[in-house]
Amino acid sequence: HQRGLPVDLLDTRGIYQLSTARVQQVLAGLPTQGCEVVLLSGTGMPTLPSIAAAQGELPMLSSNLCLAWAMQAALMPEMNSRQGLLAFIGTGAAWRQRLAVRQERP
Repeated sequence: HQRGLPVDLLDTRGIYQLSTARVQQVLAGLPTQGCEVVLLSGTGMPTLPSIAAAQGELPMLSSNLCLAWAMQAALMPEMNSRQGLLAFIGTGAAWRQRLAVRQERP
């Protein structure tokens, strides 16, 4: 299945105006039956808070999250595997904890 940007953001120069709430709204209506992963594509889209808040059973990936995982895998070769990626995006992952702290700041 595929979903695109909201109509008012089709001009990708407006991607930085896309809020986490709107990303979560699109994700909530996303049909995922038969899917193996959800990919949020767009480096300007606020994907990390949306991924952290997601309650679905599917792994969720984004450009920014994959870049962070690739940097960690470069430093820790044992992370450079499917299992390493799943552990990195898992609910107990350190990036989620750092994001939560960042979001608590004014």
